[in-house]
Amino acid sequence: MNSKTILKVKCMDCGADMGEKDGKGVTGISHGICEKCWNERYPEYPYLLGEPLMTEIKLLKLAKYRDRKQQELERALSLTARIRVAQGRAGGLPK
Repeated sequence: MNSKTILKVKCMDCGADMGEKDGKGVTGISHGICEKCWNERYPEYPYLLGEPLMTEIKLLKLAKYRDRKQQELERALSLTARIRVAQGRAGGLPK
């Protein structure tokens, strides 16, 4: 006997009912993010029906990547400034 299981999907922010999906052997509640809450959190990004949770995860990874690249750029600029100061003291390249 092969019985279908159902997961009820609720918004992780406001708790709104977002429908049901195949539970693949598990019953209970799954969470996503509804369009209203998505638009409040991320007004600059479109809500992609069917992919909102994966999109949110991608955005978080992108934000971490952006922050890491910003830190690398700041370190490089700081190092460049220190090198220019040292060159100036040693009579090196003109500023």
